[in-house]
Amino acid sequence: MIREMLSRALGDYSRSGALKPYVMLIGIFVSASIPLAFIGLPPWVVLTPLGLCLPILYKFFQAFDHLLKTNPDALRSEKFQIEKMQIERGVSGDSVSGLANGPSLPAKGKDENGV
Repeated sequence: MIREMLSRALGDYSRSGALKPYVMLIGIFVSASIPLAFIGLPPWVVLTPLGLCLPILYKFFQAFDHLLKTNPDALRSEKFQIEKMQIERGVSGDSVSGLANGPSLPAKGKDENGV
């Protein structure tokens, strides 16, 4: 089960975006505080990882707000961005059958004569 979860996290199912490092750090600090609480350590030891998580949360929301206003596509997955570029360039096909053999579509902003 752990091997499957790890392969999904590192494989095709994961979403690589601009905010993923922040999400990973937040997950590490929150998941570190849970076992510390069950061990029975003093409250300040349990709350330290959560306290370290606060500046990361602030930077996460700051980066999210900035990207939402300047480049919303950066919030989407890398796979989405590649598919979007393929559509813009007129490449047709899918991930199973590959590229389609047929008339290619003109590039964005160009007509049949390439102008």
